[in-house]
Amino acid sequence: MPPHIFAGSRGGNTVLDSFTGCGMTTVVARSLQRHCICCELYRSFIDLQRLH
Repeated sequence: MPPHIFAGSRGGNTVLDSFTGCGMTTVVARSLQRHCICCELYRSFIDLQRLH
């Protein structure tokens, strides 16, 4: 996943993750100095993301 975020955005840009799941896109985006907007339908995944 890092190559997709790295190739598709620059530092300081915002990445949209419309199917957040466990939050891996958010973790990678932050490590590459990107902002991230996440959308998730299922509460169980939202609770899981708070562990990161």
